[in-house]
Amino acid sequence: MADNKKYAVIIINSNAHKEQRVIKTIEALKISGIVPILFSNTESYDGCICYGLPTIVRKATHLDLPLPIRKLYSLRYRYMIWKSQLFNKWFYNDYRHIATLIRKELQPYEADTAVVIAHHMKNLPAGAILAKMIGKKLVFNAHEYYPEQFMEHDGWQKQREVLNRIGHSFLNDCYKIFTVCRGILDRYQQVFSLDNDKQILVTNATKYYNLTPTSVGNKIKLIHHGIANRNRQLEMMIEVADLVDKDRFEFYYMLVPSPHDVAYFDYLKEEIEKKPNCFLLEPVSTTEIATKINEYDLGFYLYNNKENFNMQHYLPNKLYEFIQARLGVVIGPYVEMERIVNEYDIGVVAQENNTREVAKILSAITKEDVLKYKNNTTKAAEALKGENEIQKMATVFSEIVN
Repeated sequence: MADNKKYAVIIINSNAHKEQRVIKTIEALKISGIVPILFSNTESYDGCICYGLPTIVRKATHLDLPLPIRKLYSLRYRYMIWKSQLFNKWFYNDYRHIATLIRKELQPYEADTAVVIAHHMKNLPAGAILAKMIGKKLVFNAHEYYPEQFMEHDGWQKQREVLNRIGHSFLNDCYKIFTVCRGILDRYQQVFSLDNDKQILVTNATKYYNLTPTSVGNKIKLIHHGIANRNRQLEMMIEVADLVDKDRFEFYYMLVPSPHDVAYFDYLKEEIEKKPNCFLLEPVSTTEIATKINEYDLGFYLYNNKENFNMQHYLPNKLYEFIQARLGVVIGPYVEMERIVNEYDIGVVAQENNTREVAKILSAITKEDVLKYKNNTTKAAEALKGENEIQKMATVFSEIVN
């Protein structure tokens, strides 16, 4: 275009305002002087051009016909599904259609588009096909290791096969892949035979907050915040409250109900209200979390990590929010988080993933220990700030446009 601006396509099937890795990607693009064009469920985003993400809708037009004719349609439909699955294994017709629809909207900016960025593996084929259509580089931002994202669920095997097929078909077409933690980076490299320099470790680190550790009162206050997802078995943290001295410890929970399972949130709320040393807090926006929880002492996270590969290698936003809030940390034996906790000496790690082990280490902890952990987060907050991760992405985007 005449204004000489450079553009980047971002493809994601959700609202960008609710996706921290998308938000950081947008900031990295802006640092690089690139205007993001979002194809997503986002109506508007400051400094971005927003379009809806195209979808394929197949309407049933035969449901009012007589039964024998409906059966014929059913046989035809099943044949078409089989044929589609067979041919999509190589040609990905549906994704090609979506890419074509995106390209149509992109037409005013296509000549000055520098890069196509796909978030989540289900968007990777459309992103890869679009990038090839317009002759631009492809970047994949991996939030998880997708083939094993819900491996504990019945019926996941079929979805896993689809995701593995996508990975083998398109990951090696990427210019770069932004990967969330070391364990997941290694898994992608091993399974999909990626070159050593293909991936860049970009964590979910929270941006820097200029806070100071607060003093520790007569009671040590632990806090957990986040979405109430049933597969995490968050009730484990509530059970710990019964196993420690109630005059020494208080537990606070800032939980957000999952839109897919409000009943689980209601169950946790009921359990919390039964216990005299447990309290439920009103959630705040993501940008307010670190400031809000600064008054507490220890960030607390105990969850089910036995069945799901991603949970075993979990390195969540909340760990970095604990650090930016200048809280010490109490966690179970989780590989990625344990590295950080031990490296910066900011908390304690249970050797077993169970409530009694956590209660045991809590009972041994002193106010002096807690204050030391909180003070040590000052160094960790600077070293692990999200701005560093944004700059990693910005460096890649600057290489692409220059």
